[in-house]
Amino acid sequence: DMKNAPLSTCFFLILAFSLPLRAHVALPGRVPVAKAGVTTVTGTSGTTHAVVRIKTRNARVSPKGIVQGSLDALLCGKLGSSCNLIDDIEIIVSGHPLIVPIGVFSDVADLHYADLAVGQRTSVLTLEGGDASTSYIEKIYFDRRMVKRKTVAPGEFPDQLLEDTRYYMPVLGD
Repeated sequence: DMKNAPLSTCFFLILAFSLPLRAHVALPGRVPVAKAGVTTVTGTSGTTHAVVRIKTRNARVSPKGIVQGSLDALLCGKLGSSCNLIDDIEIIVSGHPLIVPIGVFSDVADLHYADLAVGQRTSVLTLEGGDASTSYIEKIYFDRRMVKRKTVAPGEFPDQLLEDTRYYMPVLGD
């Protein structure tokens, strides 16, 4: 009976049911990512202009558990539901396309928002997805020459990194 419940219990229930909704609230600068198709985000800082195209597809898992696609069930996590998967990310900085390692996006699923912060030296593409306890924030750091780093943190604790991957340009010797 809620009439006799202490005020703190009511507050806890309101908080518990409102936290999962936080991941789907559009904030300024964040662009909703298409379930299937191409989402483009752009940004400029001084003479640096960046264009990012995120190509997604809607992955479906049947109620019987038969997967339409190779790793869809593993990445989407729920049988009988659907989510989007990234097929490609294209990054162009001041007219020059960058090589984007497949490991930057191959394990990203259920993507909701993208945000691009362009800097003179380093730019950051932020991807937000998942839901409640599976929410995540992935940041892709790049400059005019290459993708340099990828970090992944839980959506509820964005300062606690789960992954920190560095990318290097191979140097071929004679």
